[in-house]
Amino acid sequence: MRTPPHHSSAIEAWNKFVAEPPAHVTFVGDFDEDFIARYVSYAGARSLSASAANGTNHTMPVGQHLRNLSKFKTCRKKDAGVFCQGTVINGRRSKKTMGVMSLIVLDCDKINDINEVVEAAKRAGIAVAVITTHTHYSTTTDVEWKHFETWRGRSGTDVTLDEATEFFRQRGKHMPGVVDSISLAERARGTDGWVIRVTHAPVHKCRVVAFLKEPMDFNAYEDLDEGNEAWACAIMGFAAKLGIEIDESCTDSSRAFYSPSHPSGTNDHQVIYVAGDLVDFHEVEAAGRVLKGDAKSPSAPAKAPVKAPQRKQPAQAKAQAQTGEKTKLVHATRLWAKKFAMRFLVTDALAAYSPNLLTSAALGGKGRHIERCPYCERHSNTAGDSSTYVCNAIADPRSGFKIQCMHASCKDTDRLEFLQRLIDNGSLPAEALADPRFLLEDANAELIDKIAAEFQQPTNQGKYAYRIY
Repeated sequence: MRTPPHHSSAIEAWNKFVAEPPAHVTFVGDFDEDFIARYVSYAGARSLSASAANGTNHTMPVGQHLRNLSKFKTCRKKDAGVFCQGTVINGRRSKKTMGVMSLIVLDCDKINDINEVVEAAKRAGIAVAVITTHTHYSTTTDVEWKHFETWRGRSGTDVTLDEATEFFRQRGKHMPGVVDSISLAERARGTDGWVIRVTHAPVHKCRVVAFLKEPMDFNAYEDLDEGNEAWACAIMGFAAKLGIEIDESCTDSSRAFYSPSHPSGTNDHQVIYVAGDLVDFHEVEAAGRVLKGDAKSPSAPAKAPVKAPQRKQPAQAKAQAQTGEKTKLVHATRLWAKKFAMRFLVTDALAAYSPNLLTSAALGGKGRHIERCPYCERHSNTAGDSSTYVCNAIADPRSGFKIQCMHASCKDTDRLEFLQRLIDNGSLPAEALADPRFLLEDANAELIDKIAAEFQQPTNQGKYAYRIY
């Protein structure tokens, strides 16, 4: 194996760390020196909100990343910085702008004890860092009050213990023993508004960080949807290999994970490093496809993945950086997003083509709720609710049209992705995007005519002919 730059310094720093570890750090087995010195690349940001558009790519030895994972911050809220499983293009974190994936990460929220995860990693022979999360060993849980009201089908400030217990049981986020231990339920003021707060037995929560044998390069896939499907299958396969139950949102390639932190006044945080092998991406992807009942063989990229430190930005990524749009599509639709996303009257368009989709007023009458989220299949409860709203662009250049869903599984979904789904499911025709009735009056009429004409032209982009992001 070729010795990477700074091999000796990486090993020296790791050996010093192992010899004098912090009190909350435990080692299970001895890590191979080549493993510690190999390089990984991933994006990070100072906060979750900053990661959406201002992520920074980092390349460092595995040993340095492992040491970073031992540095817990003490903070009231868990947002002490975030990291992704791979690099991002042009600083933007989304499923359309992921680059090279070096890490593979799981959140373990439904466990009885973190030692279960440690033993699972030992049995599988996988090298991992098992890190407690901010809410590990907490005895209270908050959920936004509006979600509780939606679940029970009525508004009000009251809550009974039986209601709260059944609500948390149906959410499926906690182990049955924790739900059964709920002893107090109340409406309380949380950090971001009203919540339902329950008191229960201590919960065990941790995060598993492992490393891929060969990086998975999204830019090696001709179809980004195919790459994202492959990544989702790999996450499922890796979780199955460890015997860990995960939430569907964990399969999102662009998912950002909070850096280690713990609340002030607590001392229950810990990191356990388990020595073992790297994760074979294609092996866990194949296992995930079996679980999904997918008859397809593991994906075969159009070209071999490129190792992260030597990767050059592909032409597609350069085009994204130049246009400022998340796109792999025809010129006309990129142009629409750039010129008219701030002028589109989405509520008016839906009222014209799918009036039954619109329900009650939202945003103080400025918008309308829609009957079902375009991505409702992601929700734990797939029935329609009032969690999604739309709002026209207004004559303020800073206020474009809005489509937003309040469910956690949709928090990173861009308005253009929601709009594309409305086109895909027939709620809006693609031609509505070029209809002067649904654009603010000062839009460029000549450009509208050009876009409308190009919508009618056959392309070699197949199903992506009308993609808008």
